[in-house]
Amino acid sequence: DDEVVAGAGNDIITAGNGADEIGVGLGGGTVYLTETVSAADIVQLADSGHGSAVGADEGTFTKYNVITGFDTTVDHIDHNDAAFTGGALTFVVKNTAATAAASDLAAANFADVDSVLAFLNDAEVEDTIAANGANYVATENILVGVTLGNGSTAIYEIFGATANTLVAADISLIATVDTKMVIG
Repeated sequence: DDEVVAGAGNDIITAGNGADEIGVGLGGGTVYLTETVSAADIVQLADSGHGSAVGADEGTFTKYNVITGFDTTVDHIDHNDAAFTGGALTFVVKNTAATAAASDLAAANFADVDSVLAFLNDAEVEDTIAANGANYVATENILVGVTLGNGSTAIYEIFGATANTLVAADISLIATVDTKMVIG
């Protein structure tokens, strides 16, 4: 059982056997959870800004964390930012959850800011993850995993949401995980 806290750079962390706690730092780190006997590993996203910078129109998310070897039956992601109630992953939605097929998030576009923005602003997706079940509320904070249809999940942070319709600056890509995430 190890506790590892990454620094501000692009760290590479390989967890050992046993139940490990890994705190990712600023910048795009790589976390390997592969072990001979799976144990309850915790990847901690300590506060806002751990992952990519917020999006920019027509931009691409970079410097996000990459998590591999994640076992959904025992491992979990913990978002210990005081701005996020509950701490853990808030929602997991399928990349094909959008009302309009054109707004679905193709696996190849998980880091494309405009594609992610179109997906998260789709009426069906917004109704699923917005606090009031309809529209985003100003300054709302949400951590959402999007399963990408290729066996992986992208985890986005919506921080300080713009009322009703998100803008690129509301969203950052925190991490990718090499498995289909679930809540539980």
